[in-house]
Amino acid sequence: MNCSIDLNADLGEQPEEKARDIALMQVISSCNIACGGHAGDEASMTVMLRAARAAGVA
Repeated sequence: MNCSIDLNADLGEQPEEKARDIALMQVISSCNIACGGHAGDEASMTVMLRAARAAGVA
């Protein structure tokens, strides 16, 4: 049997913690990126999306 675990994290909720969130992308397999009214803004979401793509995070 081949098992895998999806290690997921909520990222982008604190734009001032961008470096921390990008570092976490080295150990997770998927992420939820904070949007609009919850937290973040267009610029922070763009940074997180690009970083996730570069790290191969879903």
